[in-house]
Amino acid sequence: MTTSIQNQQKIYDEFIDFLAAGVTPETLVNFQYSDSAEERLENLIYRAKMEKLRTEEQKELS
Repeated sequence: MTTSIQNQQKIYDEFIDFLAAGVTPETLVNFQYSDSAEERLENLIYRAKMEKLRTEEQKELS
C-alpha cells in the first residue's frame, strides 16, 4: 500500500527539477511552485504547528 507522500512529488524535487533544467537570474527570481506543491507546503506547515509530523515529512519541510 502506498502513502500519499509516495504518490506526490516532493516539494524539493520540484525545485531541483527547475534548477536542473537550467536557470537564469531572472527565471530564478520569478520561480513559483506549482499549485499542488504550494498546497502540500501549506499543509505540512499547518500540520507541523498542530501536530507532530512523521520523520519523512519533517525532512521534506526542512
